[in-house]
Amino acid sequence: FPYTTLFRSFYGGREVQIENYRRILEYNACRLCVLTQYGRLLLVGEGIRIVSYSGEEMRVEGRIDQVTFQ
Repeated sequence: FPYTTLFRSFYGGREVQIENYRRILEYNACRLCVLTQYGRLLLVGEGIRIVSYSGEEMRVEGRIDQVTFQ
């Protein structure tokens, strides 16, 4: 399963660093969906915000209640 190549780190449901994403498909305070080389990664929660991102890495903060891979 590709989670090890997507997540650099995951901190207690409050912060996550995502690597190897291709683009942002959906983004609001409750949902973040990014396209990866393996499919779509969906984060669901409250107060979700992208703190920083580059072409290779993204740091997201907020209360992350659910992580799914589609």
